[in-house]
Amino acid sequence: INDWTVLEWAGSACGECGELANKAKKMRRGQNVSLEEMAEEIADTVTYCDLVAHRLGLDLGTILKKKFNEVSDRKKCSIKL
Repeated sequence: INDWTVLEWAGSACGECGELANKAKKMRRGQNVSLEEMAEEIADTVTYCDLVAHRLGLDLGTILKKKFNEVSDRKKCSIKL
């Protein structure tokens, strides 16, 4: 994990997110993109985000829960993680 910098891990996450966005664009344009293809891109993106967090010594699940609940509170939403 330490062979790459935070920037390199984050750049990879952005690359995967770009691939996800490209598939979504193709879906919007009526091209045949399977749910499996979308699932793979989502998984790739989340995996790299997890690696960024790990590189920083953070736990992805913990920081996601914290942020989700903060936004729920701000929006006066009862849904919490």
